[in-house]
Amino acid sequence: MVLIARRRREADWTSVDRSTTQRGAPSDADPVKSIPNPPLPLTISGLASERGRVIIGIDGRCAAGKTTLAGELCRQLEAGVIALDHFFLRPNQRTIERLAQPGGRVDWERFNSEVLPDLLAGEPVSYRPYDCQRETLGEPINVPNTAITIVEGAYALHPHLADIYDFSLFLDVDEPTQRQRLMARSPALLDRFLDDWIPAEEAYFQHFAIMARADRVSQLALLMVPAWRNTLIHRFIAATRRQIGALAALTTLDRRPACLRRCRLAITPIWRRSRREQSVDQGNIVAKPS
Repeated sequence: MVLIARRRREADWTSVDRSTTQRGAPSDADPVKSIPNPPLPLTISGLASERGRVIIGIDGRCAAGKTTLAGELCRQLEAGVIALDHFFLRPNQRTIERLAQPGGRVDWERFNSEVLPDLLAGEPVSYRPYDCQRETLGEPINVPNTAITIVEGAYALHPHLADIYDFSLFLDVDEPTQRQRLMARSPALLDRFLDDWIPAEEAYFQHFAIMARADRVSQLALLMVPAWRNTLIHRFIAATRRQIGALAALTTLDRRPACLRRCRLAITPIWRRSRREQSVDQGNIVAKPS
């Protein structure tokens, strides 16, 4: 086992016990405080600005959206992504003793040798993904050295990796949604998910109290782009663009006194206008009656 340098102080671990939270219940807000958590991209980018380079761990229930979220964060934040799905056990490793271990279904030995040293050293990572269908290792995947690196997938918050993360996230999902997504993904494997893989993951969650140790527990719908774009900064940017568009439209109007009233209205801050003054029809501001 590779000795992992401790990257986080013990005080950084959350003291909130989320292990008793109802499965699938909205949990993006800290149950102890009434103030909701900031949007996830802002949290991660803020950590990266403060520390220079960060490693993010995303774990969660099967079909909760771990890969989807990691891909979206990669697009927004230009982050590198390492998928633990590429490190499932090869056939010769699937012994009864290994499969019985909580979180033992990951090829930690290969992760230690191919990923962990370069990841901790801040170097580009190159590894060969395991192809479950062909049961062989595929062509190498190269993950560049970026300010933000995400390790996502089942068992990502295993104690073997827990100390390398600057921020950890657990994605939850209710059982009906989980079953629906699995049916859409691979109907032929639904029984295997329900009878084997999901029980093994749930045993791992309980054994290591994964939800209680994560920095944030949430659902995919609460973390995707719409919630990010509805933040105050994005609303301010959108309002500014509308103001600029209104001023640009005024240049095509005639020079009657009403135009001056329109101009005065256009540069008046939105929060100081009355409801009637804020009415907009296809980008043309309707001025108050003279």
